[in-house]
Amino acid sequence: MIGNAAEWTQDCFAVDLSSVPSNGSASETGYCRGRMARGGSWNVGPQGLRSAGRGNGEPFDRYARVGFRVARTLD
Repeated sequence: MIGNAAEWTQDCFAVDLSSVPSNGSASETGYCRGRMARGGSWNVGPQGLRSAGRGNGEPFDRYARVGFRVARTLD
C-alpha cells in the first residue's frame, strides 16, 4: 500500500495533530480547501515512505504521485 502513490484522505489540512479527532474520524475543521495526502509515493525518500507521512494539496489539482483508494464498509 505504500510506495506507489500517496492517497488523498477526507481530512482537512492541519499543521499539527492537536486538532485531529482522537476517535479516528476525519478532521473536518481548519483549512478544508487543502486536503491531506498520506503515505509515500514512488518519488519520495525512505522517511516519506510510511503511513504517517503527510502532505497536502488541493484535490482539484493534478499530481502524478497522489491518488485515492476506493473503500467501503462491509455490513
